[in-house]
Amino acid sequence: MRRSTLCVLVTAVMSLGILVAIGSGPMFAAGAEQDALQADHAFMQALGTSDKAAVAPLLDPELIWTDWEGKTQDRTQILEHLPASTVSDAGSKSYTYGQVVTVRTDSGKLHVLRVWAKRPSGWRLLAYDEVKQAEKAGPPAPPVKEC
Repeated sequence: MRRSTLCVLVTAVMSLGILVAIGSGPMFAAGAEQDALQADHAFMQALGTSDKAAVAPLLDPELIWTDWEGKTQDRTQILEHLPASTVSDAGSKSYTYGQVVTVRTDSGKLHVLRVWAKRPSGWRLLAYDEVKQAEKAGPPAPPVKEC
């Protein structure tokens, strides 16, 4: 009798834990996104004022930064020559994928994607990618001749 009571109690506690975990999933995602967006906002402010001391702790050690000209740099290179801010975070769109949050900002023909990763020390910028649309379309490519 005592053993069956213990089994029922353990099963009830596990079931309750599962229900709480399932129910808190969207709340965790919303909280995670808010935390990442706060880090993103702090990053954009620090970048706007060229504050290396404020930018440095927000950058992931594995950061890959690609500007609109195709130049790719790592964390060390970015901190040596902090790029000027080219867009604001106003009108940004964010998407949450568990431990990853993406923030997309469009400013005219310049489009920026920032990828934030949840680390034990907090949210860190993992990737920064800029794309700039051409002012006008180039000439079409010549047709390919069959061999």
